[in-house]
Amino acid sequence: MKLRRTISLTVFLSFIVLSYTGLMLFLTPQGRVAYWSGWTLFGLSKDQYTQLHTTFMILFLVAGIWHIVLNWRPITNYLKNKSRETKILVPEFNLALVLSVLFVVGTLFGIAPFGTLIDAGTGIKNLWER
Repeated sequence: MKLRRTISLTVFLSFIVLSYTGLMLFLTPQGRVAYWSGWTLFGLSKDQYTQLHTTFMILFLVAGIWHIVLNWRPITNYLKNKSRETKILVPEFNLALVLSVLFVVGTLFGIAPFGTLIDAGTGIKNLWER
């Protein structure tokens, strides 16, 4: 059994579960509605989706950190220019950084499409109250 394969597959599977539970939590009604109505989706309650999401987040973080440790050399190679000199601000890193900052700023300031997505989630949650 190979450690690198096990860690990579753990990251992959936990990502799938996190994506699924995150989507389900996005679609669930507000807490009071979910609890008062006994809401479930595919046999799981909002609390159960939250619990799964939390525990798989821990698994994803641990496996993700381990994955980074095991793949440190390839990651550092991504930060090298054509002359094979290590440069933090290579184009790929710059793009990844800009995308990450865009998602943070867009979400926190409600800029479209991020604000629209958050508003849609709130709208879906409010539909359950009716």
